[in-house]
Amino acid sequence: MVTLLARPPKVPPITNTTGTLNPPMGSVRLKILDTIYALVSLSDPYVDDQIIELRALPVCLDLFFRYEWCNLLHNTVRMMLESILGGDRVALKRCLLDDCGLLARIVASHDPDAVTGEVKSRGYMGHLRLIANKIEQLAESEEPWLQEAAAGEMWRTFADGPLSMSNDINERRKLGDSDTSRDDQNLSVELDEASSHPGSFEFRVNLLNEQLFATEDEGDAEMQDSVVLEDIEAGPLDDDGPNFGSPTQGGFGSPESSPTKGGSPKKSPG
Repeated sequence: MVTLLARPPKVPPITNTTGTLNPPMGSVRLKILDTIYALVSLSDPYVDDQIIELRALPVCLDLFFRYEWCNLLHNTVRMMLESILGGDRVALKRCLLDDCGLLARIVASHDPDAVTGEVKSRGYMGHLRLIANKIEQLAESEEPWLQEAAAGEMWRTFADGPLSMSNDINERRKLGDSDTSRDDQNLSVELDEASSHPGSFEFRVNLLNEQLFATEDEGDAEMQDSVVLEDIEAGPLDDDGPNFGSPTQGGFGSPESSPTKGGSPKKSPG
């Protein structure tokens, strides 16, 4: 499996909006990555020894950095690394730091471009931020060898500079501060996956539902002033509830299908 990951069969290159992939990652190699992640999750000493002997982790990390916009690949490798870093298998951790050169590769990916002087935007930058934060967290409580690696000048310069700034910008964006251009002009920052922060989405949905289905006697007049619903031309509220207008007005349905308090369809006049 590791050989197939490193040297896949000859296939035609694919050109998309990100450039030419030669060879493309392919679904077969993605499935192999899923299998290696499952093997890592077993926490079996014999399996761990085979993973180290076959150099599976360096190959996985090479693919991670080679295919800059393959999110399925990045997700799998990130979860694999987090499983190793969060566990108690020192041999695999040492493999990541020594054989894979994980710290050096994370730092190198944030080096400014020689021409533009800016950090190049890549699809895996948000994943690297999470991995780097995990390393920082473990360096405070793990074995001395990991503390020593994270205390090196190269890593500390990155952790106290680009990583700290990236974390600050990401937190401010989650809190709704969109004016971060002054801080990230020379720093590429990718937001976490939406699935990592379901609360933000749920809040917006709940707020929208309260506005759509509120009535005047529920005291939501202030909310109606503060929430703007695009593409909806709401009609006046009547005794039977909100009237969203006819289909020609951009509403949700015709008057015949509008609900009433009793749950039966509201008939149009005449």
